[in-house]
Amino acid sequence: MSVTQPTQLAKQDVRADAARRGAETRRTNKVLGQTRYGQLLAALRDAQRANDRAKSRAANGLRRRDYHDGSRYSGANYYRSGQARDHDYCEKSVVITHAVSLATQAGVKFGWRRDGGGVPWVVYFDMPTGQVSFHVDTRGEGPDYDAP
Repeated sequence: MSVTQPTQLAKQDVRADAARRGAETRRTNKVLGQTRYGQLLAALRDAQRANDRAKSRAANGLRRRDYHDGSRYSGANYYRSGQARDHDYCEKSVVITHAVSLATQAGVKFGWRRDGGGVPWVVYFDMPTGQVSFHVDTRGEGPDYDAP
């Protein structure tokens, strides 16, 4: 009985921590959602999270040879990982499109600039605390970015 008791207490602590984090996230989202600027901040946060997930999947080895372990599931695992990464980048694009419309409504300066790297476009948001930018595959609505 003493062996399971610490395990049960640990599980209760994990659940309590998850509940606290969930409540904190809901409070933050409620506060941010009250203004267009707050909604823009939440959208930029969501875009960054999607971008981080996609990059993490790619960094953790979307190489076919790493998935080839001789099992019949290795090809399916490789395919699912690639699809998950593509889904994350698609989610990022959708959120950035939403952020552009929120920036227009909130009066936040933003714009698009062509980039010479592998991803052709960069969208810039000039926030009061600093500049936020994302690389994207396709240019969205809005002006060209003219700041240096």
